[in-house]
Order: sequence, then C-alpha cells, then structure tokens
Amino acid sequence: QFPNDPQFNISDSLNSAFQGTPDKMFMRVSLNNPGVYSAGMVVEKDAGEQWWAKTSPTGVDYLSAYVFFDKVNRHIKSLAIGDYRMRIGQGLILDNSFISSSFLDLGFFAKSPEFLKPYHSLQENKMLRGVAMNLDLGQHNTANIFYSKSRIDANLNESNLEVSDPNLIFLSSIQSSGYHRTKSEIEDRNSLGVSYRGITFKHDYANAYLGCGLVNSYQDVVPTSDLAPYQLFLPQIRNQWHGTIFHQLNYKGVLVFGEFAGDQKLNLAAMEGLLKGLGKYADIAIVYRNFSPSFQSSLSQVFSANGKSQNEKGVLIGFNFFINKECRINLSWNSWQHPWLKYRVDLPSHAQEFSARFSFIRKRKWTTYLQYIHRIKEQNTPTDQVNILENLNNESIRLHAEVKINSDWTWRARAEYHGFMDSKNHESGYLIYQDLLFKSIEERTSGNLRFGFYQTDSYNTRIYTFENDMLYQFRIPAYFGTGAIGYLNIRTRINNSLSAEARFSIQYSGYKNQLPIHENSYNKEIKLQIHYSFN
Repeated sequence: QFPNDPQFNISDSLNSAFQGTPDKMFMRVSLNNPGVYSAGMVVEKDAGEQWWAKTSPTGVDYLSAYVFFDKVNRHIKSLAIGDYRMRIGQGLILDNSFISSSFLDLGFFAKSPEFLKPYHSLQENKMLRGVAMNLDLGQHNTANIFYSKSRIDANLNESNLEVSDPNLIFLSSIQSSGYHRTKSEIEDRNSLGVSYRGITFKHDYANAYLGCGLVNSYQDVVPTSDLAPYQLFLPQIRNQWHGTIFHQLNYKGVLVFGEFAGDQKLNLAAMEGLLKGLGKYADIAIVYRNFSPSFQSSLSQVFSANGKSQNEKGVLIGFNFFINKECRINLSWNSWQHPWLKYRVDLPSHAQEFSARFSFIRKRKWTTYLQYIHRIKEQNTPTDQVNILENLNNESIRLHAEVKINSDWTWRARAEYHGFMDSKNHESGYLIYQDLLFKSIEERTSGNLRFGFYQTDSYNTRIYTFENDMLYQFRIPAYFGTGAIGYLNIRTRINNSLSAEARFSIQYSGYKNQLPIHENSYNKEIKLQIHYSFN
C-alpha cells in the first residue's frame, strides 16, 4: 500500500522510517457448530510492519485466537478460552465490545449486562485474554467469572522527579493504534503487562433485574507521577479495585436502567436512563451521566464525549416520531460539562449538540434522509499570557439517497457539508459521492463501485464516511483537503465452499490545509482475499 510514500524509502536509521514492507496481510480462520462451540484465529500485518517480527512472541505482528463453548452443562451457559469480549452492567467499569456511535434506535442505550462473546476485532490492545464463564446458578440467578492477562503497547520512561530508586520505570502513555512500523512503535510493543479478574452476580425478577460486580485490575509498571495538570486525577497505583451495582426495570411500558460504580477510594460514576413508548409511533429516551474526574477505568465504554466514564456530567434527550409508516423524525439534544481540565482545555468546560434527521423510506424501493448536526464545545485559544477558552462551532448537513433500481441493482448517493467556526476562522468543506451496487441471488458475482470528490479548508472540516470493503473488513476514513476517491469491490462465489474477493481503490490528494501536496499525490491499493468454508 502506498509504495511511493517517502517513509518506505528513507534510511532505516531514522526513527520515522517504516521497518517493514508496504503490503498488508489479513487472515481469519473460524470453526462453528452453532449452539455448541466455535473456534477462531485472526492474523494481521499492517502496511509498514515486518512480516516476521522478532519482538512478537508469535513471530507475526498480530495474532488473536479463541475457543468458545455454549451450554457446556446445566450450570455453565458459556465458556470462553483465549481472547474474548465482555461487558458488566452498562460498561462503567468494563466493556470491550463494539457499539455503534449512532443511536437512531433509542433501545440501544440500554445495554445487555451479560455480554460474553469471542473477540473478532483487529484492535490489538482491547481484548481480554484468558478465561471467562457465564454461570446459571438456578432460582433466576446468574454469574460471570473471568480472568485476563496480556501485554499491551505502551510508552515507558524514567520519571523526571527525584525518586529513591533511579532505575524505577514509569508508564507515560498507552498506545492504541496497533501499529509497529517505526523503531519507536516497535519499542513500545507489548511493554506493559496488564491483568483483570472479577465476578458479577445478577438476579432476575419478573420485569426487572438487579446485579453487582467486582473487578480488580493490575499493571506491572507504575503510572508516571510527573503529569500535566489535566492528568492530575490519573491513578498513581498499579492495583485498582472497582465495584458496581446495575439494574433494569420495565414498569407499565417505562424502561428504567442504569449503573452506579466506584473504586477503592470511593470515586464514583453513575448513569441512569429512561425509555418510554409514546403510543404506537413515538418514543423518547432520557440518559443522565455523572462521572467523577477521579474515577478511572481503562476498559470502560459508555455513552459520553470520549466514550469513557470519567470527568463528565451531562444529559441526553432523544425523541423519535413516525409521521406515518414511511416518514420518520429523529431528534436529540445532548448537553454536558467536564468538571476538570482536558487535553487542550485548561479550564472546566461545557459543550452541547443538537441533531435532527428526517427520513423517508419505502420498503424495497428507496431510502432517503436529510440530517443536520450542530455541536458547540470549548477549547483553548492562546493569548499573550494564559490560555482562555473559546467556543468551537461545528455544523454538518447531509443529504443521503438510496434507490433500488431492480432486484439486482442499487444506486446510492450522498452530499455532505461541514462548517467550522472559532474566533478567528470560518472554514467549510463538502463531500459528494455515488455508489452503484450489484447483488443477485442467481448470479455468483457481486460488487460495488464508488466515485466521489471532496474539498475542505483544513482538518477542522474533515468529513467521515463509511466505505464498503471485503468480507470482515470496513473503513471509516476522515477526508480533508482537496481530492477525489474511487474504489471497486468484486466478490465471486466459485463453488459452495470457495469464494474470492478483490478491491482496487485510488485516492488523489491535491491540497491539504490549503497547501499543495508533493508530486506523489496518488495513493493506490489492491487487495485480494480468499474465503473457504469447510462443510
């Protein structure tokens, strides 16, 4: 991928030079007997990484594997060995599953508290690795027991403070990209050992449940103690305990759900939500969260500005209304504040977001919607003496249409505008693309084609969009600058067991941040994939 990128051609004595080849490799193997067991393995090498890495215990850059059993006996409902995903309650202290960032269906706010599944993701530092069990204790009681021990990418260094032990190593930051291309990225590979263990208990009632959980996390390096002010509340200990109580109640059509969690120092985090159907064609959701700046859980995943249960207090109100069977209106208002400082925010700050979508859908005919989002948040603006906060305004308008031409062909198009404004700048950008998709029950071959172009003043007006890819893969890139994109995906079924896929994509970049790009402005990529099913 991108063989003309200068990072592949410069001397490997430079820290920014890629140590590996420009190609990528991905392999997935799975074995399934639904309702009984499943097993799988994922292997990946990114562009710029080495084919055989000496710093990797397996030789390959990334390897994830699991064995998963369903209904082992009347007491063990499921058993995971290897890499797995798990959730406790609403995710305040532990949740490494994948969730959508769009909640047009308000029911997604209430998460299932007994989530235990194999790990399929390519995120290299998010898996739980060990063993976990979901137990049926009888009398409407269930429990989860789990243990995980792994190594993740992190930057370690010596503290700048005077300490009694000059050889003491501190954790500076955790690396989440999963890349091991340069010398510094390779040095960070698997440098931090982490472990998690815990137990949860849940009792089911007729229209409700009540549960509790306890989790211990441990890392083998002390977090750094010479922190920036916004990192003041980061835990300075290796060993942490978190406890939680979670609940759900369905009473006369009102669903109330939530979770209340704390650590060993009684730093607290809470989330409470309410879902209510307003007749046949309307529903409403209200979600309140209050996370202390001192509450820190590395594997939390909740609805918040940064996805974590820390340093945030706010409320969201969502409203869905069906005008008729074809027309739908989605409205949401989200207001929150950060009680303590954040990166590039030197004071407690506020933010709010309003979104509206009008959809018109005729089943098996067409889908179209118009969406508007306006977000205001505060960020530093430098002055001669100190940083002060200013409002950053972002607004986007999207028009999306999808038409079913016939049973085999579908046409899809989108136009999106993004505007950005602060005290000094007023920037804008747009993205336009159209897709042609072919999929037939009778034909062995299917595919899709996209062509589009974009123009934005800078990264401030970047536009994200979903891209179709090959089986088990997808992309959501951020486009900014001036350029054009195009790709072609083709998949053919050779026989009942064997299929082959190919993808060709090209991106032209002319300007970025209003500056011309160097002459190597065409990025091309060719991907091939074989899928074989053992019947």
